[in-house]
Amino acid sequence: MALTSVAVNKQSVSQSMIGQFSVVWELKGFDGEVELFSATFSEDYKTGDAPSRVVKGFKDKMQAYINSYKTEQALLANPLMDTAVTIVQNALEV
Repeated sequence: MALTSVAVNKQSVSQSMIGQFSVVWELKGFDGEVELFSATFSEDYKTGDAPSRVVKGFKDKMQAYINSYKTEQALLANPLMDTAVTIVQNALEV
């Protein structure tokens, strides 16, 4: 299945200390209507922080996750992986 779209949703904000917060967002990946993955990411926010720092933190983490997912799927879809599975299966004694 190919990753065709993503959705980002706000999940929660919790205050750990006065003026310090943990912001949690969820990233979902889809192939059409089929959900391929769901992952949560958090960023710390302190009163007075630039929102752009938090946005960049989320974007960087989420993009790294997407890139990793695509790399993993490419390896899984590699025909050499199917060949290796067949070799192992055929070598097993029952």
